[in-house]
This record gives sequence, C-alpha cells and structure tokens, in this order.
Amino acid sequence: MGRTNSDPGGAAPARARHRSALSDRRFLVYTMANGISSLGLWVQRLAIGWLSWELTHSEIWVGVIAFSLMGPTFFLSPFFGVWIDRLEPLRTATAINVLTALWATMLALFSLAGMLRIEMLFAISVLIGITSAAYAPTRISILPALVPRELLPSAIGISAMIFNGSRLLGPAIAGAVLVALPMAAAFLINAITYAPLIYALAKVRSAPAPKPPKEPFFRQLAEGFAYAGTHPFIRLQLLLTAWGALFGRSILEVLPVYADRLYAASTGGLAILSGAAGAGALVAAFLSSRQRFDSRGLQLGSISLAVVNAAALLVLPVYDNLWLGAFCVMLVGFGSTGSAVLSQTLVQVEVEDRIRGRVSSLWGMASLGGSAFGGLTLGILLRLLDVHHATLVTAVIALVMPAIAWRIVWRRKPEPRRGLESAPLETVAPE
Repeated sequence: MGRTNSDPGGAAPARARHRSALSDRRFLVYTMANGISSLGLWVQRLAIGWLSWELTHSEIWVGVIAFSLMGPTFFLSPFFGVWIDRLEPLRTATAINVLTALWATMLALFSLAGMLRIEMLFAISVLIGITSAAYAPTRISILPALVPRELLPSAIGISAMIFNGSRLLGPAIAGAVLVALPMAAAFLINAITYAPLIYALAKVRSAPAPKPPKEPFFRQLAEGFAYAGTHPFIRLQLLLTAWGALFGRSILEVLPVYADRLYAASTGGLAILSGAAGAGALVAAFLSSRQRFDSRGLQLGSISLAVVNAAALLVLPVYDNLWLGAFCVMLVGFGSTGSAVLSQTLVQVEVEDRIRGRVSSLWGMASLGGSAFGGLTLGILLRLLDVHHATLVTAVIALVMPAIAWRIVWRRKPEPRRGLESAPLETVAPE
C-alpha cells in the first residue's frame, strides 16, 4: 500500500535475486562496523544482567534492570520516530552512538572505582535505555538510506544475521571476560567497539536532511499511530510482535535467574544459555531472509514461529538439565527472532518512506518495549511462583495471540502480488 515502483516489469526484483545488499559499498562498510559494535553490546548486556543478580540476588531487581534498558523504548520511541522523520538518519545515528559509548565508559569507570552499586547501575541503565529508544527507529531507518529499495529485504536479513551472530559470540566472549577479568573489562570492551561504527557512520555520504514539515509535532505523532492502526498487515504484525516480546521472549531478559535457580550454574551456565539463544536466533534470521516475499505467507510464517517459541517454553521447565534447557532456549531464540524478522520485513516493505521513522518507532516500541515489560513481568512471577510454574504460565499466555492471528490471516483472502513482492528475500553470504 502506498508504494511506487518505477520498474513494473519486474527487472529490478529479478536483479535483486542475484545481488546481496553487501554488494553496496556503503552498506558493506556499515555492516562490518555494526557487527563489531553488536559484539560489544552483547558482552555488556550479559555483564549488566549478571551484575544485577550478583549485587542483589533478587529476581525483581533483575527484571527492573532489564526494564530500564528497554522500557524507555516503549514510552519514548514514538516521539523519537517523529524526530527521525525530520532529521537525516545517518548523522543522527552517529550522535546517538557517541552517547552510547559514553554510557559504557561510565560503567567501566564506576566499576573500577568500586562505586557501581545497584542504584548506580539502574541510573546508567536508564540512560542507556533512553539512548536505545532514540536509536531503535534510527537504526531501522538507516537501511533505506543505505541501499536501493530492491535490496532492502536482503539488508534487513543481513542486519538481523549480524545482530544475532553477535548474540551467539557475545555471551561466549562475555563469559570468558567475566571469568578472567574484572567486570569493568566487559563495559570497556563495549565502549571501544563503538569506535568503528561511529567512524563508519561519519564517513558514509548522507542524503540531504528532509525539509522541515509543516505539520505540528503531535499531529505527525498521531498520523504515525493512525497509519499503523489502519494498515491491516502492519497492525497485525505490531500486535503479534508486542505479544511475542511480552510473553514469548521475556525469558531471555531474565536468564541469570534461570542459570542460577533452575540449573545451579554460574557465569559459564549463563553464557551457554545466552549463546544457545543467539544460535537459534542466527539460524532463524538466515532462514527468514531467504523466504520469498508473499504477504500472507510471511504472516503465517511469523505466526508459526511464535508457536514454536511458546512450545519451547512449555517444555523448558520439565527437566532441570542445563543442556536440555539450552536446547529449549535455542528454540525460543529461533522462534522469537524468526517471527520478529518476518514481521519487520513485512512492515518495512509495506510502509511509505515519508512515515517510515514513525512506523519503525512503533515496531521498536512493540519489540523492545514488549521485552522490557516482559522481563519485568516474568521477574515478578518468578518472585511469586517457583521457576517451573512461572515459566508454564508465561508459555500458555504466549500461545493466545498466535492462535488469534492465525485465525485472522487464514480467513483473509490473499492479495495480488505487486512489484517487490515477486522478489525472493535472499541473503547471499560474502565470499
């Protein structure tokens, strides 16, 4: 809806079958730097989660810290989305990443000084969360600024693979760092890894900043909500993404509790669980990026993977074995990430460029904000119930929305395919 295609004969989609977004030099430079930064991000995330548990041994505090890292995205991302539609995304991303590196440096310095108590960790986590809320729509809006429209599905798939590949390697690096080095080293590593990304974003030639809109800020904000709410594909995907993040993926935000309470493991066990989630997510991102674009097929695929996520949660608390638990967590990562990648692809191809930042912010609000509330909710359930019953309750609830969504999509008549929809979402690995 609302898309134009200057090549109705399908030549551009045909060429896209044989090209990867990595063939575009600007995207290649950005992807290499972003991969390094993502590694540092996952090292820091695992360190923050373990430190919050080590300082308090409180399930609620672990959920609160997880919420502080992602909760601001739920409340602030739509406002930042309007802001992004008014600014040039590449330069905005540069400034945001400078701030994020600064917060990581502060964590390292306070940790070295022995001043990093849970209250200080919470305060800096809130600053990180606010910055992440600004970066969520910016990061998504960067891709259309880097690659032609026919390469956008490939760019989304590759970006998801880079992020989740880092999610696989990052916890392994973090586990080694936390065993051999002081906690501050994990934060310092993250701060350093932002340098290549900041440099790459500063060097990539940017498009001119959009002209200042005539509409008032809050009218633009309302337009973003109205657009997403009236678009049948986007509305359903936002609801499914939010539900999956709130209930299906919430376990990934409180893994330190599971590593200690369910499996009696330390940082090594936490690294195994986090790495398993990353492995499943990486496979899902790769497979999802190779699907042909068919709106109904993508929606059914997204729903099916959400069911895989919930089913893994049902099995996870049955056995108190770390490796069986890691397999279930891998399926959670596979199902939740695959569902999210297919949803994001559908949203990004359907949305109009003029409102991309605002709709992207809503997707970020649903995904990251839902995870924040999910981590907090599951943390409270783990405090009130034992690990087994809290996980089963979450799993049952996680199945509700996919069941409703499947009924809606299955009854909806398939729409004729247009333009980009005839192209496969292929990701060609660099040689």
